[in-house]
This record gives sequence, structure tokens and C-alpha cells, in this order.
Amino acid sequence: MVLTCLKCPWIQCFQGIIRFWLDFYFNLSHSGHYVICAVAKTEVGVDIEEIRQNLELDISRFFHPKEHCAIMQARAEQQIPLFFQYWTAKESYIKYRGMGLSLELSSFYYNKGKIYTKGEIPKGTITFYNAIPHYQIALCTSLYEKQNQLFVVSVKELF
Repeated sequence: MVLTCLKCPWIQCFQGIIRFWLDFYFNLSHSGHYVICAVAKTEVGVDIEEIRQNLELDISRFFHPKEHCAIMQARAEQQIPLFFQYWTAKESYIKYRGMGLSLELSSFYYNKGKIYTKGEIPKGTITFYNAIPHYQIALCTSLYEKQNQLFVVSVKELF
């Protein structure tokens, strides 16, 4: 598994990586000044979000009741980081499953590295990365994927 996060433009960075695999999966995400690409031999989903302090969202609409309750019961200074942790976990999961927003965000929840749905055994695992200040990164892979690496590359390093 290779995770690369860098400022745009980014495509040239991946030409060498992709050449090594005939069968591979990849997923992209962007936020603020960064684009992230996850490349793996199995299904993969990734999300990056710039952490913003002033959010005006109706979180009950997007979160499972267990997540909503956890956010609302957290100390005030923990609510925003917890929001972004749950949000990136959910985004990476729906991308991992290949379902996009056809999978309602409130229909599943994140807890201790796994995503849970009604009557379903978790199919993926979530790993968080804090490699870039003020950004949250979540990666969703199969339960058996163990070789996760994160490389942060700037545009200056590419050229």
C-alpha cells in the first residue's frame, strides 16, 4: 500500500508506482492545498479534510446516532477533531465500498478502527494519519491489509 499526499499537480508522482502492478486499486481525495492518492492491491478508500474550526452543520443528518451522541458529549475542544475523525472515516469507507453517497452516511458508524452497519460484520479497517498539520487523513482497507505507508511529497520534490 502506498499513500501519497502532496500539493497539486500530482500525476507524475504515480507513474512509477502504477507501473509495478498489473492489478491494483486506487482512490483519490483532495482538500485545501493537498491531494492524496491511495494505491493498493485490494480495495481502498481515502479521505483528507482540512480541519476548519467554524462549522455550522446539522450533524444529526450525516452521523449515526452513536456518533452524534459521542460528538455532542465530548468536551468542547474535542468536538471539532472528533467530527473530522468520524467524517474522514465515513468518507473513506464509502469510497472503499465503491458505493459513494448511495450509502447513507447515518446508516453506519465508526468505532475503534472499524465501521459497523446493521447486522453486518465489519468489512474494512480505518487507519488515521496526522502527517500534515491542520488536516485529517483516513484510510479504509480490507481487514487483512497490513502494509500501510504514508509519503508526503511536495511539488518542489517532484520536479
